[in-house]
Amino acid sequence: MIPAGQLSACFLAVVEWALAAGAQQIERLPGCWEGAIDAEWSVALNGHAAPMPDSRGNLVPVWSARVYRDGEPAACLALREGVALPGVEDALITACEAAKLRLMVLDA
Repeated sequence: MIPAGQLSACFLAVVEWALAAGAQQIERLPGCWEGAIDAEWSVALNGHAAPMPDSRGNLVPVWSARVYRDGEPAACLALREGVALPGVEDALITACEAAKLRLMVLDA
């Protein structure tokens, strides 16, 4: 388990990156919205009121994000709860912020 304050920052970083990457109205998708933050990190976001499987077949809890690092599960995040492997939070936040900046430069 990770502290609520850090988790919220981690989840927020993922959501902000996903919005910058074009995620919209994900609750209307038939399943999870998925995207690659960079070559190391990828995310499946569930905007539904029920658990949904991601493309790897892993269930993503309600209104949560399942995070993969180098293709392996690294975290399962929500606004107020979640679990992550040691060292994931700071590295993921850094990756999301960098990816968001890259997207902003491409859009400029």
